Amino acid sequence: MPILSQLSAKLTAKPYLLAAALTLLIVAWMASGQISQVEATDVSEVEKPLRVLPSVRTKEINAELVVRNVILYGRTDLIAPLL
Repeated sequence: MPILSQLSAKLTAKPYLLAAALTLLIVAWMASGQISQVEATDVSEVEKPLRVLPSVRTKEINAELVVRNVILYGRTDLIAPLL
């Protein structure tokens, strides 16, 4: 436990060390993806399987103005007398 408290004290005193460590970790993680990435093949070289395109139905609609009013009829009663 003393190691953890010492590390916490150092990071509290110098927060830029934590920021630098996280930045290095993220850069290394992103660089590892570039190193192990397989080269892309040309689309014309790859034989594409024939697919039947699905048919779709479409409907043309137009925007209309909608008036939204609520009209209430009512009556109020006095609950407590005013002083």
